[in-house]
Amino acid sequence: MSFNDIISKIVSEEKRGSQEPFFVVHDNSGWHIEFPDGHSNEAAWKQEITERDPLATQYRGADFEGSGKASAYNKVLRDRLRMEYFEQRDGCCSDSDRERLTALISFFEENITELSPRVTDYLAEFDRPFRALDDMRLFSFEAIREGGTFDEDWALETICAIENIVADRLSRPKDEPAQDTKRNIEGYEETFCLRLGGKEIVVAENPSAEMPYLLCDISDHNPFGLEERTNGIVSDDYVEIMREFVNRVDAVVEELEADQRQFGLPVQIMTAADCLPDSNGMDWKGKAVIVKADTLAPEYRSAQHQIYLCTGGFGAAANARGQKVYVKSLDDGKECHFQRYQIAGVADPAKLPDWAKDKLGELTQSMPEKKPSLLGRLDASKRRARQNKSSRKGNPSHKKSNDLEV
Repeated sequence: MSFNDIISKIVSEEKRGSQEPFFVVHDNSGWHIEFPDGHSNEAAWKQEITERDPLATQYRGADFEGSGKASAYNKVLRDRLRMEYFEQRDGCCSDSDRERLTALISFFEENITELSPRVTDYLAEFDRPFRALDDMRLFSFEAIREGGTFDEDWALETICAIENIVADRLSRPKDEPAQDTKRNIEGYEETFCLRLGGKEIVVAENPSAEMPYLLCDISDHNPFGLEERTNGIVSDDYVEIMREFVNRVDAVVEELEADQRQFGLPVQIMTAADCLPDSNGMDWKGKAVIVKADTLAPEYRSAQHQIYLCTGGFGAAANARGQKVYVKSLDDGKECHFQRYQIAGVADPAKLPDWAKDKLGELTQSMPEKKPSLLGRLDASKRRARQNKSSRKGNPSHKKSNDLEV
């Protein structure tokens, strides 16, 4: 379904005043409206939905009473951006990033009706529309917002900028790379960067600044993939900046070499040939899985960074609609997640390196004992009740007194 199809469905639910709950969901196959059909337990249904899409929003048709299609469209898009805003804000490490995100969501909410359908339709194509808006690298929102509102002239200028960016992107052929991929860091335009050791070392320039050259590290090691900029310095001496750039690259290379020496292993890349046949049809939880090498940065394409213990996630189950697979590294025990399509399959125990077998044994023993699900416990309770009822019928000496068994 397209986002517009979703809104049409919501409007039809509103017209009949429906009180039935439903979720608006965006996953790998696009937009959906999810009703609790076939789910006897509402809490389990909600958990399943939010696992697939953490930004899923729940409504009833009656929530849109008196709304037209345009109003419903704006409400659902605004709600999704706000859900994503809270997700990103909570993952920020600095107050300035939180202020920027707060100003950006406030600007969007105040001005959504001023944006053309072309812009809102463009944002609605993304499962992370707030990220798409933030990636436009617009002006410094927090600096312009005064007294709780945005300057009217500046707001109009920003809306025009958004319209132009979207128009430019939509006018390009789909196979043509974007021309505006360089970052703008506090007014400094990126000139080049090197990604190494899980971060980027970036050099940027602002010719009109008193200190025209900037160097910083950028990483996205947080649950939301947000860029975190650290170790920033500025200088009026380009040679000084380049010397520091080279020093930082050397430091990262030394760390990678030390990691290799400490592990004492040859570089060994694992592929689908090292997996069990037809393992994509298996339940992966509690098993060693192999992450595809091309999913990782070049410096991490080796067995020690490819083998993980699967700890759960909807994507761990065969034929699941969810994609997220939670794992724990055999190398350092750190937890993270991948999408199911990024994993080659379950490792063939016969082809695992000896060090991996030892680590896997340690991690497997430390995994918490699996508890039955809520639905499983309910089913078990029902079975026990039926058994007790059958037992009482077959035992005439079984009596009750004041509703207590004796």
